[in-house]
Amino acid sequence: VAQETLKGGVSADVTLIELKLGDGSLKRCVLRAHGQTHCGHPPELEFQLLSALHDFGLPVARPLAFSAGEESDGVRCVLSEYAEGSTAISAAEADTRIDAMAWQLAAIHTAPTHALPDLPKRTDPQPELLTFLPDTTDWAPVRKRIAHLGPQPFDGPLSLLHGDYWPANIVWQDDRIAAVIDWEDAALGDPLSDVACAQLELRYVFGPWGAERFLKAYAQHRDVDPVRLAWWQAYVAAAGAKSMGEWGLDPDRVATMRAIAHESVREAAGVFSG
Repeated sequence: VAQETLKGGVSADVTLIELKLGDGSLKRCVLRAHGQTHCGHPPELEFQLLSALHDFGLPVARPLAFSAGEESDGVRCVLSEYAEGSTAISAAEADTRIDAMAWQLAAIHTAPTHALPDLPKRTDPQPELLTFLPDTTDWAPVRKRIAHLGPQPFDGPLSLLHGDYWPANIVWQDDRIAAVIDWEDAALGDPLSDVACAQLELRYVFGPWGAERFLKAYAQHRDVDPVRLAWWQAYVAAAGAKSMGEWGLDPDRVATMRAIAHESVREAAGVFSG
């Protein structure tokens, strides 16, 4: 009976839809239509993943239907229940919410993987990291050190990864996480890749304090190898710096974030390259 366009990622058109059910009640749902630049999971896999996560008891919006877009005019999309709440984190509530984010991510990383659909693996940051770094003279020493160190395969048990764990994908009701949304980049692999992603995004908003607060809280629940974390910190920062110009952000904001990302890469490289 009504619909409203929501803010979503650059690769999906997100619409809030209010449906009138047979008994006259109203139900709010979210339709995520895959855009032309979508590079995440196909609708069927996303639906299967969300169904499994919901069955596990993780805070995800229950999926209702999907379309693979096989018809000539079909739309590739997933329909889910709407998670009521807000993604905002104010400075006054940052400490408690960052701690809750860390606890929730640790819970995701301990979720069973046997019933999940076939997800891609994310286990070695080194090869792609080399492709993300700027190909300029000033970055040549960093590139040389990373290339010299070679592949860094993960040898631990594979964990469920969200793939894009940051404040905009956490829906809050009061101080409770009501839902973790946007699982289109989910994978199996090294859990520290998620930790590095969350740290960088929190650094953009709250500075180094936010990143360190998150790490300290996460480390209360799971072990953290600082060298391995540094590899993923470099990976996510270099990847973000390379692609953030395509995110539709204000140019000044992009410049600030890119400077932070490049600083993060250099700091991390100092850890894992000695």
